[in-house]
Amino acid sequence: MNRDAILETIDSFWKVRVAGDKAGLRSFMAPDATYEMAGAKAFADPGMVGPAPAGPAADSLIDAFKFNRVERLTTIVDGNRAAVVIAIEVSFRGGAPVKSEACDLWEFDDAGKVKSLKQFVDTALVNRMVEGRM
Repeated sequence: MNRDAILETIDSFWKVRVAGDKAGLRSFMAPDATYEMAGAKAFADPGMVGPAPAGPAADSLIDAFKFNRVERLTTIVDGNRAAVVIAIEVSFRGGAPVKSEACDLWEFDDAGKVKSLKQFVDTALVNRMVEGRM
């Protein structure tokens, strides 16, 4: 995959994620894809925040977190890997939306499918959202 194809895939992935389309999201993933929200195991079910198979984790996260906006800010692409800083607006289970930034580490297989996604987010903010302290 070249840089443009990787960035197009990431942008398309986020469009589907914002739409809440579970089946569409799975279409981007390799069969053995994994997901991890770094640092979240301290307060959340590892089945949802990983490291775990991406399909079940994606379903749980889509049900819980509504992304209203995602904007790609900074990208670095090296071979089949990418590091992307994004600005997000997200809400938890119908709560008020909050704005934050995240850094996503992507790895793609040779077919262009997402092999792994590891997200670095403001886990203190996510914890407050989950606990209803927003």
